[in-house]
Amino acid sequence: ENYVSISFDEDMGVSGMMRTKFTNLIAIRYRAENNHLKEETVIEDLENRYDIEIEDLKITNEENTLKPLVRMIKFSGEDLVEEINEKIYISPLFFLTTKINPFKLKERKFPVDFGVPLKDKNTINIKIPAGYKVESLPKSLAIGISNNLGVFRYKAVANSNKITVVAQLQINKSIITPEYYQELKMFYAQLVEKQTEKIVLIKE
Repeated sequence: ENYVSISFDEDMGVSGMMRTKFTNLIAIRYRAENNHLKEETVIEDLENRYDIEIEDLKITNEENTLKPLVRMIKFSGEDLVEEINEKIYISPLFFLTTKINPFKLKERKFPVDFGVPLKDKNTINIKIPAGYKVESLPKSLAIGISNNLGVFRYKAVANSNKITVVAQLQINKSIITPEYYQELKMFYAQLVEKQTEKIVLIKE
């Protein structure tokens, strides 16, 4: 689960904070893959994955397996938004956007194994830069896969000088059988299409 808050400087550079909570099997996996690494290695991996600069990293409950592991990063980034003809185009989920459908095959004879059931929630709070207002926001979306195998919900709301975007993905079974492959592929195609729609800001 990710919670991100974002603001802009005068040159449309981005700065922000991201809090990520890891629970259950995901926390176990994170500890196994990262607890032995040096802090600078963890920072470097995140910087490369998200194309941002990390100014600060804090991890709580690294060893305490009874509690969720929480990672906080303070970051900045250039070129995370586009300015065209005095309009600003923003990818609502920024560097957390799913840009490519992982399911490309026309058909599949083997099950899709997610490893564990997925529960992925991204909440992004964007502070609208001074002198700008919202021209358009992506519309809300809620889609599902038959037999309650999965659901995706997406909502973007503007309120005074802030935009809040919430994207939730839930895959309820770790293994999806081939009979549902076409549906899963279509589901992800819609998810990618929605996540790559832009917020458009114009000058007031």
